[in-house]
Amino acid sequence: MALDYFLKDLTSVLESELSGTSQEVVAALLYSPVKYDVKSLNKAFEDQDYDTIVSIIIAKYNKTLDDELSTLPDKDLTHVLVSLLNVDRSSAKKKADKMAAKERATLLFNDGDILSLLCEPKTLDAFLKLHRVNIGQFVEEKCSTLSKLAQDTLKDCVLLIENPPRYFAKELAKADEQKILRIIVSRSEIDLYYIKKEFLSLYSKQLHDVIDKHCPMTMLNC
Repeated sequence: MALDYFLKDLTSVLESELSGTSQEVVAALLYSPVKYDVKSLNKAFEDQDYDTIVSIIIAKYNKTLDDELSTLPDKDLTHVLVSLLNVDRSSAKKKADKMAAKERATLLFNDGDILSLLCEPKTLDAFLKLHRVNIGQFVEEKCSTLSKLAQDTLKDCVLLIENPPRYFAKELAKADEQKILRIIVSRSEIDLYYIKKEFLSLYSKQLHDVIDKHCPMTMLNC
């Protein structure tokens, strides 16, 4: 309670002393990465900001969002995101049973349940080791009845499972100022160092140089 009161009071002080981007950056840093993601997600639902909704959900898999997702106009996208929310991750930190994952991957593929295959990280990892496929072409071929937005979400999900830093590096390359702030804050305690390395590898540019160029001021010393 004391900490909450302190943060509330500090936020009020900062709001009175700062403005614009400076205020947004400092206010964001008062939140934990998880709480800032929740705050960003709430705003994204209000604004119908698909990119932010998709990015946060496929990275965090919050199981309490079914009602909010049902309001999205793109029902294919809703179906994909709800499928991601319902994946059982209770044993995510335990050593995966590789044989069971291979068997399930084969079963889902043979049954044509491509959505489940793509939404279950351990199963997808096993499938990709069994079948060297171009995932973009695979999604377009096997999920051709889904909307383009839903297909793109599945491709993003696969990239996030395979290489999280690369996924976020690509997101940063196309992000606006607000999304750059969200990604850097939310990943700062997780893998920001590796995201910067991936960004340099992909675009031959330093991430902080790109931020300096595209934002009115240096948002964060990343």
